Amino acid sequence: MLETSKMLFCEAAKGYNRILNKPMNRFPALLMGFRTVDVGKYQGYMDESKGPL
Repeated sequence: MLETSKMLFCEAAKGYNRILNKPMNRFPALLMGFRTVDVGKYQGYMDESKGPL
């Protein structure tokens, strides 16, 4: 189940970043405070052996 959650998170983050990188969306998103998601940053958090923190 955790692997499925990881996969869903990664796919959602990729789609979010792809939309944010389009020029038409980039500027308004930056003005509203949206930033790209660094998926690697959350890999350790989501690792089964390490636990939540």
